Amino acid sequence: MSCSMVNEDGKAEEASVKVMRSDDPDLTASASLATSDSREIFGIPVTVERDGDQFLVTDYEINMYGVGNTVEGAVEDYKSVVLEYFEILEGRTDRLSEHLVRHLRYLRTKAQHFGQEQ
Repeated sequence: MSCSMVNEDGKAEEASVKVMRSDDPDLTASASLATSDSREIFGIPVTVERDGDQFLVTDYEINMYGVGNTVEGAVEDYKSVVLEYFEILEGRTDRLSEHLVRHLRYLRTKAQHFGQEQ
């Protein structure tokens, strides 16, 4: 995923957020989801869906997702993606476009949950 940021010269700059995937061959697919499951991760509403032999955890607040061979793997992937995204945004507060500033503000409201979920 790419993020638009503004550099010191006021020009748009792209930063990349790597979506980490859980492709461990020892993981077995979890039981099939009927359609989708709604839950919260870090206080962020997400949906969990099966896509072929993979599971997807998706949110529509900051548009991040995680993928895994199991629901648990997809959840862990999602958590790592959100934490990495938050760290990237925090490290570039002076160069964020407006929609990324909104994402950072939103994630700051959820930050108290970051260390609580295992």
